[in-house]
Amino acid sequence: MKIHKTNYMIALVLLIFISLGFGIILEEYQYGSVTGKAISDGFDIEEKNEAFWPETATILRTNDHIMLEDASQNLAAKDNFFTVITPTSIPGNEEDSFLHVDFDRKVVVISLYMKKDGEDATFEIWGPTRKVGEGSLTNEFKWYTFDVSFNEMSSERYALYNYGGGEANIVIDTILGLPKPNSGLAEYLTGLAIHN
Repeated sequence: MKIHKTNYMIALVLLIFISLGFGIILEEYQYGSVTGKAISDGFDIEEKNEAFWPETATILRTNDHIMLEDASQNLAAKDNFFTVITPTSIPGNEEDSFLHVDFDRKVVVISLYMKKDGEDATFEIWGPTRKVGEGSLTNEFKWYTFDVSFNEMSSERYALYNYGGGEANIVIDTILGLPKPNSGLAEYLTGLAIHN
């Protein structure tokens, strides 16, 4: 009788582990080919005490990643000092560039206060392994905030590209991130309100 109870307990434990593993695999599959979700207008990163600026931010040349400009001071606060990202072509030309941002720890939310200067400016944000956000800009400064809490999107390092296809520049005033909590529960820390 005792052996049967032990067998049932082992089977139950194995079933729990298999279920958890299957859940993780499904989540990986679900997010495998999508970008981070944009966070709704009800979310204000400036109200979060945990929000912090990038440690470094630089404009790099697309082809060889040579530094063209240190943008760290310009992005440290909403202070009317701006960083301008010129359009990048695909494939990148010699003069094309992008913004490279390094935080001092992994983030689960990245938020950029920016606008376009010109006709059309479409941006893409990339982490080390995948695109984590994209969108079109308005003529007025606005927060563009993305949930990057999924494991493959959460990073210390991001790149912003201006893929507008026209002559418009992207003007960025500041960038903020929310740190990845020790528990890994982004919703607990941020109270995210997310929409598709």
